Amino acid sequence: MKGFIILLVMVVNLMVCCAPATSEMNTSIEVSAHYNGADATVIQVTDQYFPSYHFYVRDDTRKFSSAWAEFLAFKYNIPLHVFEQNVKGSMFKAFLQTGRGGASVYYPSCSVPYRKSKLDSIIAEIGEVYGRTPTTLSYGCGKLNYTDSLPTYILGARTSNAIPIGIEVNAITWYGNGLGVAYQLDFSQRQQILKYPAGGRFYTDIIQKNIEAEEAANFVKEQVSIAVNTNGFYTNFMHWHDYAIDNDKRVEGVAVMEPLFKAMEMGLKGSRNSYLDYNEAIEYLYAKEAVDTIKKIEVSHKQLKLVVQHSNKRDADYTVIKTPVTLKIPKDALGKYDIMDTKQNDTIISIFQDKNNFYLNVLLNYDRDSTTVSLINGEDRYIIDNLEKKLKIREQNFSKSITTNIPSKFVLFRRKQGVKIYEIELIDRRLNFSEKYKPPNFQEGYDYFCGAITRTRQSALIHIKN
Repeated sequence: MKGFIILLVMVVNLMVCCAPATSEMNTSIEVSAHYNGADATVIQVTDQYFPSYHFYVRDDTRKFSSAWAEFLAFKYNIPLHVFEQNVKGSMFKAFLQTGRGGASVYYPSCSVPYRKSKLDSIIAEIGEVYGRTPTTLSYGCGKLNYTDSLPTYILGARTSNAIPIGIEVNAITWYGNGLGVAYQLDFSQRQQILKYPAGGRFYTDIIQKNIEAEEAANFVKEQVSIAVNTNGFYTNFMHWHDYAIDNDKRVEGVAVMEPLFKAMEMGLKGSRNSYLDYNEAIEYLYAKEAVDTIKKIEVSHKQLKLVVQHSNKRDADYTVIKTPVTLKIPKDALGKYDIMDTKQNDTIISIFQDKNNFYLNVLLNYDRDSTTVSLINGEDRYIIDNLEKKLKIREQNFSKSITTNIPSKFVLFRRKQGVKIYEIELIDRRLNFSEKYKPPNFQEGYDYFCGAITRTRQSALIHIKN
């Protein structure tokens, strides 16, 4: 993301016939394979978020699992996604508001028969803390007998299946025609997207194959690299609260979790992740498929319009899609118009740039068959840079603060000195974007760590020595 620039544009939904065009031009603008022009979409996914005080985890090392997973996600800059059946306290909402993870439905089909009313109640409960309506789910116990009964506002779903280590087949990472690996699955039908396997199951490989975490992690790294090279969609599933007995030996999920996140980061090296959660990733797939044509209309030297014609390609409710589609615009395609000076408006859609292209994010209006984007010159700009290099510790008058030149949200973790590496506590959050964070007073005998995440969901973690 280094050197990228985010600007703000106004999206006005109009019919093509209403656009006051002065001239129309052929365009080489196209839809990006991934949001923000990324190379791949890579997410670590789990079922159920258990805060440390929950009765299910509080009496053993699982009480550290949710804080430890978020700590690692900040450290290795990996998006998280939780499939959840109910909200287990306020910590889950704060986790979602921070932005390192998303949430959708875990339907408890292990014990509850499918009922649409039950599904809708879970959607409402999760949506209230998530801040948007979930559009995906996972199947409890992998039961798929109700797939055909799911309403059209469920766009995708994760199954319990995955390609295990030791099989000479790459992970399923399909993300559109020619992108990722489909193996023998037919994703042209919505029903297959409702039965989407995970890219891998790290912890399951350790238990079922009786291998060390490092071997399982090497497989993850390899599969993430393949997903990047094929522009695919990779997820790795692991219960953060895994706590199984294998060959009479307890294998604690928290004890083997870090190699998973490190492997995902290493597989992404030198590439760009979209940083989407699972809902957004599936919504983006639908959105990019919907685009038919893009027409460029010059109104004046200060105003340019892009008319995006789109149509629904699958039997689904497209009106639930809240994820923008990214238009890839070669820098030489806009002629004299300076997209670098796009005016800021109340409707915030971002523009990034790299050496050769601009990436314009547009939220399509699925109630119509076209969306018109008006680009009007102004002076407002927002610069994105590499967060990790900008996160610093400042000390003044024996007081420490964390600073960055990129507005970020902050999370403060601590670990008692001399304990296991995963015994992490999450003790503070700052949910407003700021360039400075002043932690509460430190206690002796603890190491402190501060995580930061930007509006574009780049994250980094810094160790604060007490």
